[in-house]
Amino acid sequence: PPTNHTFPSSSSQRTLASPPPPQHPPPLTPRPCSPLPLPQLASVMLLSTLFRATTTRSILSRPTHIYTARGPSTSVRNNRTWSGSRETTKTVTDVKAGEGAANSMIWKRGLVLVPQGEVFAFLRRTGNIEIVHGPRRVWCFGRYLPLPRLVAKPGEYFRVVHISGKEEYIPGPAEFFHNPLEHRSVTVEQAININSNEAIVTYQDVKGIVVRSVHRGPLLHIPTSKEWLHTFSWHGADPHDPSKKIPSALKFSKLMLIPNQMYIDVPDVRTKDDALVNVKLMVFYALTDIEQMLDSTHDPIGEFLNGITADIIDKVSTYSFAEFKDRVNELSELATYQMLVKRASGIGYEISKVVFRGYHASDKLQQMHNTAIETRTQLTLEGETEEQRQVLADFVLKKELTRSREEQQMEEQQKNHEQKMLLISHTEALKRKESDLVFRLKETHEID
Repeated sequence: PPTNHTFPSSSSQRTLASPPPPQHPPPLTPRPCSPLPLPQLASVMLLSTLFRATTTRSILSRPTHIYTARGPSTSVRNNRTWSGSRETTKTVTDVKAGEGAANSMIWKRGLVLVPQGEVFAFLRRTGNIEIVHGPRRVWCFGRYLPLPRLVAKPGEYFRVVHISGKEEYIPGPAEFFHNPLEHRSVTVEQAININSNEAIVTYQDVKGIVVRSVHRGPLLHIPTSKEWLHTFSWHGADPHDPSKKIPSALKFSKLMLIPNQMYIDVPDVRTKDDALVNVKLMVFYALTDIEQMLDSTHDPIGEFLNGITADIIDKVSTYSFAEFKDRVNELSELATYQMLVKRASGIGYEISKVVFRGYHASDKLQQMHNTAIETRTQLTLEGETEEQRQVLADFVLKKELTRSREEQQMEEQQKNHEQKMLLISHTEALKRKESDLVFRLKETHEID
């Protein structure tokens, strides 16, 4: 500011002296220069072009993948580009969809090298976007953007969401370059693998009409833009108590077409004498008609639970606890579950067998029952032990009697043998005496 201020004393007003005029440097007088000959001018332009191309190639081939924007007055320092005091470095990840994509583009004025296998988007002065596939050299006088490359393997597909909201599905194997100026998002999704014993249900909008389709395996399913997958929400086991079934615990999208089995517990079933028991069952079932199941119910497991509970209550309520224990074998017969079989056939399922897995009473009743079982088992064991003891005594007595009879027979035989031998010896003695007597009589007769 000027410092030569004057303050007159005769007046109450202050006046400032006018500042001195600014000092301008003298204008430069251009010196006349002789124009270069045409061959030399062409050589200079060629060397300038080669220098710019070599510099661009070296920058694009760096492992850091930093694409720099160089203007006519910029310089490269430590892999960065400076234009005065403003840094203009941009990377491939600095990409936004929609309007922000234009601001994320790299500013360049000169020759740009598009490597092989890469795709660049160039913003022209007219506002058009030009997509260039490499390998190629392109003159750029504005902004450009390297497009990220995505790859979908076999069994995968691209889900492309455009800026306009349109969705597009491209099956793999394929490659796709994400252009944020046209695409809001591009993701690689896994195709739905359907085995030979599985099926899925899809819905598709065809000219304003929703059409339902059932896809059976083996199949590799890739959805379309107007197609969505049906998600089943059925009763399932409680994570905290697997013996209980709760709604919407089982969520899935693939139906099993082979026969399956399921554990079901029916709690608090009251007998005729007011005893509470929990009946444990196992149900074997198979899905026979998918269309009928979709039209008739949204939760087949819940239908099974209602049907089998009604059948068990109807059956057990006519028995006392003692009769229930004696007739538990009837709970394994399919004829007992008429309501379950009827309801299953109405929703496209077939019940092949129901197996009784046991029961559980209240703690007090179960303790009494266990005590009675122990006492009865102990008495049974004692009776069996005593019976075995008596059988053993009878066996010993029988053997002793048999042995005594055999000894008597042996003694009798021995006596008979001795008497027979005495009889034979006596007979022989009588014969000898008789022969002697006859001989003596003959001698006496001869003498006479």
